[in-house]
Amino acid sequence: MYSLYKSKGVFIFLISAISFFVLNLIEDLIHFNIGRNRNLEEMAIYLPEYSEWYYIISVMIFFSILQGIITYYFENYIR
Repeated sequence: MYSLYKSKGVFIFLISAISFFVLNLIEDLIHFNIGRNRNLEEMAIYLPEYSEWYYIISVMIFFSILQGIITYYFENYIR
């Protein structure tokens, strides 16, 4: 883990994790609104309630960290 901080790997990890988080959060909000508006006549945009945000953010943080770790290892060990 020390080598991660010592090299440029921390930047690869952060960029990968943050971009994954932001893009997938937008995708999750789109899917959330598709699910909410499935049976409605008019399309409306809703934001999740606080408890739903907590669940969405928790899952996204977990998978963002996982994405960052996988990208870091592929960048450094698969060459």
